[in-house]
Amino acid sequence: MAQYIVEHGGPLHYGVALEEPHNAIHLALGGFYQKGVYNADTILGANGDMGENETAAFDSIFYLHRAFINYTFWQWQLCHDCTAAGSLTVEAGKDGTFNMGDPTFPQGTALDTNSPLDPFRKPGGGFYTSKDVTDIKKLEYSYGPGSLDVDNDPGRYTPPTGPIASIVRVHNISRADYAGSFVIRTHVELPDGRKVEVGREAVLSRWDVAGCRNCQDHLDENSFIAIDKKTTETLKGNNDDKENIKFHVQIQPREFGVDELREPVREPEGEFL
Repeated sequence: MAQYIVEHGGPLHYGVALEEPHNAIHLALGGFYQKGVYNADTILGANGDMGENETAAFDSIFYLHRAFINYTFWQWQLCHDCTAAGSLTVEAGKDGTFNMGDPTFPQGTALDTNSPLDPFRKPGGGFYTSKDVTDIKKLEYSYGPGSLDVDNDPGRYTPPTGPIASIVRVHNISRADYAGSFVIRTHVELPDGRKVEVGREAVLSRWDVAGCRNCQDHLDENSFIAIDKKTTETLKGNNDDKENIKFHVQIQPREFGVDELREPVREPEGEFL
């Protein structure tokens, strides 16, 4: 998604990857994502296992979380009539479409919906592919009514009504600089001196990315912040040019006992697309 937004630019091409809410829940259940306050259990580290890739699958809520993400994607498929085999495609040559760490394929192998999902075997032999599992009903399961099937209760959630006026990209942040997962927190100082948080990006990572071959090709992180017209005008204040808005980026780490936001290891870059 990051590559798509950067290449196309502009509010009309803003999107949210399914990984974003997925990662946010991992971090929220795994130890942080609060307002800079460390509120884990009394025993340091005893706050569930969802916060890092190495341990998440051992947490009892892991399966339920992954099932809900699967349900979310299935709802998207239903809304866009993309449930039949072959209705989903991979845009060749983009980030994430080449094998970098899976020993099943030679490094650099192009991946698509026909690539084998080793080690998941079909009853009749051979491996399943993404094309085979596009329609979950053919796998003999489906989902009953859930929170994404019905209208929200009045007052529980009100989606933004104003169109996106600006997209801010925060980058030059590397997973290699931080041990474990972390949150990218972006603030703006208003004309009256108050600081407001405008962006928050959860990064689900490993304690040691140096030991992960696949991680080495996915170290760079981006945070995209969609801002409507009214908010843009508020952030500008008396400035005529939104480019004068100053963004302050901090990192919320996972280190035990840390209850404050930290300055990034390297200077982040913030820009309007």
